[in-house]
Amino acid sequence: MFKGNAVSSTWFLMVLFLQACTTNDTIDIINPNALPAEQLATVVGGQNRDIGNARISKVFDQNGQLLSNEGFLDERYYDRVNIEAGNYTIEAYCNLPSGFYASPKVNAQLNAGESYKLNCESCYIDGKQFFLNKSAGYMSARLVPLLQFEHADFETTLDAAKRGNDKAKLVIAQSYFSGVHSDWNSVKQDYIEAYAWASLAVSAGYSEAEQLLQKIMPMLDDLDKADMLANQHFKNYWHSIRSCGGEEYAQRSDNQNLEVRTADRKVKVILYHKASSLVGMPVGIKINGKFIKNLSRDEYVQIFLSPKQYNLNLSHQDAFTFENDYQLEVGADTMYIRVFNGFTSTKYEVQSEKPVDFHQNYIRAKRF
Repeated sequence: MFKGNAVSSTWFLMVLFLQACTTNDTIDIINPNALPAEQLATVVGGQNRDIGNARISKVFDQNGQLLSNEGFLDERYYDRVNIEAGNYTIEAYCNLPSGFYASPKVNAQLNAGESYKLNCESCYIDGKQFFLNKSAGYMSARLVPLLQFEHADFETTLDAAKRGNDKAKLVIAQSYFSGVHSDWNSVKQDYIEAYAWASLAVSAGYSEAEQLLQKIMPMLDDLDKADMLANQHFKNYWHSIRSCGGEEYAQRSDNQNLEVRTADRKVKVILYHKASSLVGMPVGIKINGKFIKNLSRDEYVQIFLSPKQYNLNLSHQDAFTFENDYQLEVGADTMYIRVFNGFTSTKYEVQSEKPVDFHQNYIRAKRF
C-alpha cells in the first residue's frame, strides 16, 4: 500500500466526483499588508514528468494556521499563489494520470521576489514490482526555484540545480562541456562535471542530455571517475532520495545498485520497453533476483554487468500475471535488449545493434 513520511502523505484512490473539480487556472493572493508585487513570493503548479498535474491545495503559516482554501473538497485548487515572504507549509494536490491523487505537504521558506515551482514526486521502495507485489510507495512535494535561464548567471543556475531544478541540471552540464554559460560568461571546462550533471538531467527526462552524454564520453580520460562523481551527485542532489525514503532509500545509490558502474561491472546493458500496438503494460525486471525497474512503454534502463550468465526475470500483469525466467548471456560489448508483453508471457529480444533513433524514441526511466 502507499504510505507517507514527514513530507509525504497517504495516496488515495480518486473517487469519481473529484474528477469534476475545476481545472481552470486560479490565482490566490495572500498579502494582508498590501505589499507591492515585487516584494511577494510566487508559487506555481504545473505538469510533472510521469506524475501529472500539481496544484496548490492549502497554505499554512508557521503556526499551522490555514491561510487559503478552507475546505479540501470545495473545488478550489490554485495554479499560482502570490504570498508575502515567510515560512509556510504548502499542501499540494497531486492529480495522477493513473486516477490516484495525493496531498503531500512541504515546509518552505519563501523569499521576497523569488518564484518557485511546486512539484509532486513519487518513488517506490522495498525492491518489489508495484503491480505484482504492491510495494511501498511514497509521494512527496517539493519546491524548486524557477529561473529565467537567459538571465541567470552560472552560480545561480548551479544553486538551482542543486536544489532540484531539473532544467538547471541540463544547463549546467552544457556549460561545463562548452566552457561558456548561457550568460556568455566563461566557465572552467570540466568534462567530468559535465558528464555527472548530464547524467542527472537524463534521469530527469531530457533527451538533449542523452545526446550531450554521447558528445562528452569521447572526451573523458577516466570514465570510472566520471561515473563515481555522477553517483555522488545523485546522492547529494537527486531530490527524491531523501524526500521519499530517507537515508535508507539513499542506500539504493551505493555500489549494489546495478545502475552504477563499478570496477568489476563495466558492460553497459540497456533494456527498453517497446510494446506492440495492442499490449503495453509495464514490464517488471529482475536480474539474479534483484529488482531493477518497472519499465513503462517507451522507457529504458541502463545497468552495468560483468561478462557472465545471469537469470533474467520478466513479468507483467494484464488479466493475469505473466512471469518468465530466462538465462541471459552477457559478453564484453554493450547490449540493447527489448522487453515486451506477449499474450501469454513476458519476452525479450537481444538486438544486434543500437536501434535507430533510440534516444528520440525512448526516455530513460527515473533512476530512483
